[in-house]
Amino acid sequence: MAKKKKKKEEKTSFAYTNELTGLLLILVGIVGFGDFGIVGNFVKNFAIFLCGQFYFILLILALILGIYMVAKRKTPKFLTAKLVGVYILFLAVLMLAHQNYIPETVNFAEVVKATFNTVTLSFRDSSVVLGNESIMQTGGGMIGCIVATASAVLFGKTGTYVVIVIFALFGIVMLFNVTLADIFGFVFKPFKFYMLICC
Repeated sequence: MAKKKKKKEEKTSFAYTNELTGLLLILVGIVGFGDFGIVGNFVKNFAIFLCGQFYFILLILALILGIYMVAKRKTPKFLTAKLVGVYILFLAVLMLAHQNYIPETVNFAEVVKATFNTVTLSFRDSSVVLGNESIMQTGGGMIGCIVATASAVLFGKTGTYVVIVIFALFGIVMLFNVTLADIFGFVFKPFKFYMLICC
């Protein structure tokens, strides 16, 4: 009897832990979007630090995860095929967003340092508030910067566009459970229709 009671208490405690974590994530997403007070400002700035101009996607993901944990009372599996597809697609977007900030002659340390100085500006000086224009200059944040710059060092700036396209295709295949033939068929379908009309 005592064992059953102990098991029940552990189960309830675990369920509440998930709900509380979910509520915390929802709170983080809301205060980050609203930029409410010191905490909201910190959350927003940290999201900008990681993801640059696409910081809002990180906050949306926090909200979705929080709602899921509250509704389902459990932690989702983060390494399912679909979620891996989402991660890779998001990474491709961050890399593309940072391409404009990488010079033809790539110096990894210089690009990372310049990006770090930009994304931490509001952290270093509390009087600085990043507006929409300033946020656009953060590119893909530190994540996009490091991956895109490393790719540019290895494959060149033009080669990085190829890497981004491959990442995007791989992400779409994983997310939607489709083949490359399905993707290319969908892309070229309008051209086939146009050719049929013209011919």
